Amino acid sequence: MNKLEKEIKYLNSIKKTINDVFPHISVFAIEHFLKYSLKYFVFK
Repeated sequence: MNKLEKEIKYLNSIKKTINDVFPHISVFAIEHFLKYSLKYFVFK
């Protein structure tokens, strides 16, 4: 498993956790947030 696959798996598990804890937050909002945090970490 390469690094990108690992990170995607990690982000998906975070997304699942967020969904379990905050079911009222839309998946779209979560993905939006993850996309921006990923950009932030990659280009920091």
